[in-house]
Amino acid sequence: MINLIIRPQVGIGNIELGMTRERVHELLGDKYSMERRDDIVCDFYTDSYMQICYENNNVNFIELYNNCEFKVWLDNVEIFKTNADELILYLSKLDDFLNTNEAKTGYMFIYENLGVSLYRSRVCNKKIIEEQWFIQLSQEEKEDELKYLYFESVAIWSKGYYDSIKMYL
Repeated sequence: MINLIIRPQVGIGNIELGMTRERVHELLGDKYSMERRDDIVCDFYTDSYMQICYENNNVNFIELYNNCEFKVWLDNVEIFKTNADELILYLSKLDDFLNTNEAKTGYMFIYENLGVSLYRSRVCNKKIIEEQWFIQLSQEEKEDELKYLYFESVAIWSKGYYDSIKMYL
């Protein structure tokens, strides 16, 4: 199993913020799909579950998804094996997260000064597991819900990446 180290405001593994798109392609190969959003180009590497976005041909955003075949680390914490509530507490000791609606509901946490964000499409926690509706679920449905005890993705970005959302807070 390959270990990928998150270096906030620097990179993940051997991919670094500011690196050219051509250099990323040299390192990761050409098995990606591309999406363009205005001046932003994003490459999706489906075999490694990674998204890399570029502005002016330089990496400004790197995201890894939980189903990747790597162990993903920040400091001594394995991101996708650490319960979301514990991960939030750990990162909150390093930086405050932006007070967005997504953070209030538990879906997305943006640690702006640290340069790390966490995302999950649904929320599960100890309180939910004790609720009657959860207890009545089939074992298969419970297992599906329990996936959301963990985050689905982790991302880092270049300084200023989230500046545009702060005006809405």
